[in-house]
Amino acid sequence: MLASEMFSAMDKNRDAILSRAEMHSILTSPPAKEKGIDAASFYDKLDSNGDGKLQLVEAQPYFVSIIVEGNPSLLEAEMKTLAGSAQNKDEI
Repeated sequence: MLASEMFSAMDKNRDAILSRAEMHSILTSPPAKEKGIDAASFYDKLDSNGDGKLQLVEAQPYFVSIIVEGNPSLLEAEMKTLAGSAQNKDEI
């Protein structure tokens, strides 16, 4: 699963923003607890522009790290997706 797909799967209301409630399941999962992740502060850390709304561009590095931990061979696919997204932005 690519980072953009992970984001979409968690974005229950399809507003292109992950709320704290939508991120709750991943930030309170057993692997997150094992790593000592505090859900509230971690969400704030991911929200790099501080607007209280987690967008794909902010969450993508975290999702890529999850992908790499679970299956490093998916990193190449994710990098191609990122490159394609950047190219599409330039065309708009």
